[in-house]
Amino acid sequence: MEGHEFCLDDGERIDLLCQERTRTGFEALVAIELKRGGGRGSVEQMLGYLKALRKQFPTRDVRGIIVSGQEDPATAALLKDLSGYRIELLCYQVTFKKL
Repeated sequence: MEGHEFCLDDGERIDLLCQERTRTGFEALVAIELKRGGGRGSVEQMLGYLKALRKQFPTRDVRGIIVSGQEDPATAALLKDLSGYRIELLCYQVTFKKL
C-alpha cells in the first residue's frame, strides 16, 4: 500500500491510505482525503472510497478522515447525521512567522 496515492479496484485514488496499529496488530484501514476547501462533495467522495475499501478488504474495518483548509458547518452537520460509516472532519490552519 505504499505510494503517493492508493488506487482502488474501481480506479478511484485515495490521497492517503493508512492502517491503525495496536499492540495486538493492525486495525482499521484509514482513508485520508486532503482538500483545500470543504464541501459536501468531499463527504460523497469519502463514502465512495469507504464502500470500495469494504468491498476490496471485506475483513477489515474502515474509516475516513477529511482534512480541509476551511471550516464547513454544513459538512460537519452532514457527518454528524451519517450512520454506518466513521468519517472525521479536520480543519488545518497555517501561519508563517518571519525570522
